[in-house]
Amino acid sequence: MSSGWVADPDEHLANGWERDLPSSDSLLRAYTDAFAGMIVDVGRAAGGRVLEDERFLAADAGTPSAYTNAAVLLGPLGESATGVVSRITSFFHEAPGGPWLLFSPVPTPDLRPLGLGAVGHPPLMLRPSGGTPREPPPELEIVRVADVETLQTFERTAIEAYPLPELADVHAGTFMPHSLLDDDRFLFFLGLVEGRPIGTSMAHLGASMSHVEYVSASPNVRGRGYGEAMTWPATLADADAPSMLIASDLGRPTYERMGYLPLARFTVWAGARAKRKG
Repeated sequence: MSSGWVADPDEHLANGWERDLPSSDSLLRAYTDAFAGMIVDVGRAAGGRVLEDERFLAADAGTPSAYTNAAVLLGPLGESATGVVSRITSFFHEAPGGPWLLFSPVPTPDLRPLGLGAVGHPPLMLRPSGGTPREPPPELEIVRVADVETLQTFERTAIEAYPLPELADVHAGTFMPHSLLDDDRFLFFLGLVEGRPIGTSMAHLGASMSHVEYVSASPNVRGRGYGEAMTWPATLADADAPSMLIASDLGRPTYERMGYLPLARFTVWAGARAKRKG
């Protein structure tokens, strides 16, 4: 085909995932980079292993929970699927621990032949900056976590309310390392009713958006609006920037009520470690 608007066969056409382009090239790219960076930052703070590659970032805390052992693809796998997945799998096989997760911002080839199991396609949601939150239930007190003792309460509450039962017996700071309090990109919020912790949320400030994580409400208080109320301070952690989160299909209506819009669907795979001898 010959035309002035058709590229030469050897000309590279930017698709937005090139590492020499800024994260702000698109909101999907911004979220992906922020999410991957958060996983690495938490992994390092927990004393875990980290593997950085131009195609993915991975962090392994070696705990029983896949939420602390994860890799994020930094763009489409394309023809490199086998090599990339093999490298990530080998990384997790090198040390003991629980299962691990692989997140992709775009659909991937079928990775089951490479030993992974399909988890699903949770919606990535975006809320434009600004707006006014609904008033929280009057009995709910939301506090910004500012000290180690309160962060430990946040950690226990998130483990029980999210829930993450596989982390019930880990020592304090395994899931939420105390050093994160010194990183101004991480903001933690704890919900209290009559002084009793009942919910959590966290904001991780990316380069051009606020990344919302670990929204939880204890099972015995759900249906009272606490989950939405806990989401608001993390959503507005940077009031001048949009906020983004990976939702569940069950939680999606709550976020839509808050003004979040469905942007795309992530693809999530799970891997298991090789059985170790001895």
